[in-house]
Amino acid sequence: MRFLTLFFLALLPILFSSPEGKAQTCNGSLGDPVVNITFGAGAAAALPLPPGVTSYRYTSISCPDDGLYTMTSQMSPCFNNTWHNVPEDHTPNDISGNMMLINASYDPSDFYIQRVGGLCGGTTYEFAAWVVNVLRGNGNTIKPNLTFNIESTSGTILGTYNTGDIPETPSATWKQHGFFFTTLPGVEEVVIRLTNNAPGGIGNDLALDDITFRACGPTITAESQPFSGNNNLLCEGEIGTVQLDADISAGYISPSFQWQMNSLDGTGWKDIVGATQASYTLEIPIVNREGYRFRLAVAEGININSPNCRVVSDSLFTEVKAKPTADAGEDRVVMEGQSITLNGKVTGDNLTYFWSPGYYLDNPDILNPVSSPTEDVTYTLNVMSDDGCSSTAVDEVSIRVLKKLVVPNAFTPNADMVNDFWSIAALETYPDARIRVFNRYGQIVFQSVGYTQQWDGSFKGEPLPTGVYYYVIDLKTDSQPVKGSVTIIR
Repeated sequence: MRFLTLFFLALLPILFSSPEGKAQTCNGSLGDPVVNITFGAGAAAALPLPPGVTSYRYTSISCPDDGLYTMTSQMSPCFNNTWHNVPEDHTPNDISGNMMLINASYDPSDFYIQRVGGLCGGTTYEFAAWVVNVLRGNGNTIKPNLTFNIESTSGTILGTYNTGDIPETPSATWKQHGFFFTTLPGVEEVVIRLTNNAPGGIGNDLALDDITFRACGPTITAESQPFSGNNNLLCEGEIGTVQLDADISAGYISPSFQWQMNSLDGTGWKDIVGATQASYTLEIPIVNREGYRFRLAVAEGININSPNCRVVSDSLFTEVKAKPTADAGEDRVVMEGQSITLNGKVTGDNLTYFWSPGYYLDNPDILNPVSSPTEDVTYTLNVMSDDGCSSTAVDEVSIRVLKKLVVPNAFTPNADMVNDFWSIAALETYPDARIRVFNRYGQIVFQSVGYTQQWDGSFKGEPLPTGVYYYVIDLKTDSQPVKGSVTIIR
């Protein structure tokens, strides 16, 4: 369940009392919750109500006795299976949400009293709560019978509603009970009083959830039309325009308007500065990726300045066409004479794409062409969308071609200017390569990083004797080291 909060709504400025058992819920537009009592979620929130909220005593036992209540996220059949199995609370999409489970006291009494502030005077609100009779019963048991009163802080009743007897049902069935009331001019605080009129005993057992207060007002019918360039859509990263229009039914003498936008970035609803007419054209300098929701808030006159006094239209979702994306993949290394497959990836609608340059590729117009380069090359993956937006995307991948080493197996360092050095073709293209040469005892007789100075067959300035030596060349390219033997001939 969501956190303890309670709902309010504004509609007709009249005192409203409901016929017994006939819930009177708002047929117009509702405002955002002022407070919405959901009793929290999880065991950590299943705690006693604050002092003064109820005359009943709290128990942590899952099946409370007469005059007791508990907070629970589910209810197993209690008292020899005479209570329903209630697997979850009422609050939608509320994992492990709690409800207030009540076993009525023997004497009729108030079981929930809550003071609520932050209201607007002279405004109509809808009060509602969800109740379920948890007794299976056979029709002869005591049925819950509740009265909901909204009072001023001095005790004046502003609105009242009686549920009548709440009958047993074959399975646990939540039912919403509610009614309208109107605050007096200048009144910003009221008291909710829930009374159980029936006595305890065999029956009169119930669960309560989602006590709501919301402003209730005229019906608002809103619509939106996006534009980007010459297209009826919004394009990510481009300038966008949204035309907002709404019709409002009768109900307010002097209605005021405020369009709101939710950018779906986690910051919630925000007033659009200057958007205070029923019709408004919104310019968006840079369209986001997530899309937008729009709605119109309406209130009587200056009450528009208080969120607790407003009613709002249904939200209007405006989709954004996302930019295409291009991913050319990680940079790659390939040995000379070998081929490699590019790993291009794209996202977007109605896409065309190609690689450039097309050198060494078997097909530059597919995402995974085969490249057989003879030299280092950088490819660009170009992506374009034909969905009405002008956006494009590019990404690059570099292919490094490793030249094949030609390692001589012998040389003659005898100062005759012929084969005096161990010349390894293409090794100069590997500046980070580590070269080591060992004698037959495993002693390193030559080593270097890079091969800018070729080995002359000496060790510490002295010529090494004729014989076989062993080398390990690590090219530092994630390839296997090159190993072999070289013979010095004198």
